[in-house]
Amino acid sequence: MKLSLITATHQRPNQLQQILLPSILAQTSHDFEWIVINDGGDQETKEIITCINSHIEIEYFETPHIGLGAARNLGLEKATSKLVGFIDDDNCIYPEFVEKMCLFFQQNPTIHMAMPIQNRRRDVYQDGVLVKHGKHFISPLPDSINEDFINHKVLFDSNGFIHKQNNKIRFNEKILIYSDYEYLLRCFSEFGLNSFLVCNEILVEYIQTNTGIIGNSTYKEWLNELEYIWKNRFGYQIFTIVEPTTWLPEKIAKLKIKIRNNEKLPGFLI
Repeated sequence: MKLSLITATHQRPNQLQQILLPSILAQTSHDFEWIVINDGGDQETKEIITCINSHIEIEYFETPHIGLGAARNLGLEKATSKLVGFIDDDNCIYPEFVEKMCLFFQQNPTIHMAMPIQNRRRDVYQDGVLVKHGKHFISPLPDSINEDFINHKVLFDSNGFIHKQNNKIRFNEKILIYSDYEYLLRCFSEFGLNSFLVCNEILVEYIQTNTGIIGNSTYKEWLNELEYIWKNRFGYQIFTIVEPTTWLPEKIAKLKIKIRNNEKLPGFLI
């Protein structure tokens, strides 16, 4: 079973070359295509990708700056495999990622989506210099159930997330902070509650920083996007099975308190 692995990158050639690329080239299985969307057409990024000398199948596309969601959607349109997955330019996959995740789908033929466990941490940079090395933690926990993902009790990030190709599922280009979570809601709505399974192996190294999308965000931005999801809740079929009224209004109310108290994001402070 072949995998299309999508990377949308925007003006981060150093991260792409130093962090992600070595892990792509180190895969024990070459039964995948790597789709790189150069969002903004950065010349250095283009040179890195087009100069790769490898047996790995690489599909490269340039766009004007269209944003993360739109770039990933382009990757989904270009994907040719039965499985599609995502990995960002500043994260890396373990050498056995492709091999083990494709095997996981073969061993669990009834599922439509899966992800491995991520080894995560949050680092802080100041003037381009690492000043705080975050503590490692794993996510999601192996005993997480699907309702936990839908209720946002479990951290979900699309790095390493894989699902069967489906032309109906695309990223919401209006969402950024909760882009991955909102995309997962769309997947559950299309595939059903029991369609997702966590592979109980650590296969992704995921490092967030204060210079990334989440690290640069504010609780006000979080609130705006959660309120958008709440307002449009009837558009997510999965919410007819896992009722959002039991938790989403409460989460919105807690964010409003954080904003009033001028709280900062934990884990990204010096």
